[in-house]
Amino acid sequence: MQGMLLLTLLIFTVNVQGAQEWFSIERHGGCVPLDYMARLVKEFHEVRTPDDLAENYRQSGHEVLVQDYRDILISEASDGTNDTQELPPPGTRLIFSIDGDIRWMLFEKKQCEQILQF
Repeated sequence: MQGMLLLTLLIFTVNVQGAQEWFSIERHGGCVPLDYMARLVKEFHEVRTPDDLAENYRQSGHEVLVQDYRDILISEASDGTNDTQELPPPGTRLIFSIDGDIRWMLFEKKQCEQILQF
């Protein structure tokens, strides 16, 4: 029984350490983790992933659209080229529209730090 508990704890620890960290950018220009946002916005409570945030808004009765920023850039490219070297990797910058208004942008940690370097 103790061996099973130890194995469960090890698997949980590996999954948590391997999970992506998601951040938002605060108005003064710093990357803030989602648990910080939970202090300010109720829908961020217990949010660890973008899917959690979308689900919390849906449960609060809101219409939610999550878009990959990369896909938006590609669809709006006016020159028609397929050069993706300047684009962020897929799934690393997500835009959240709540009830038709863009409300949040979530970033993987590395992407957040890169944006703030400019």
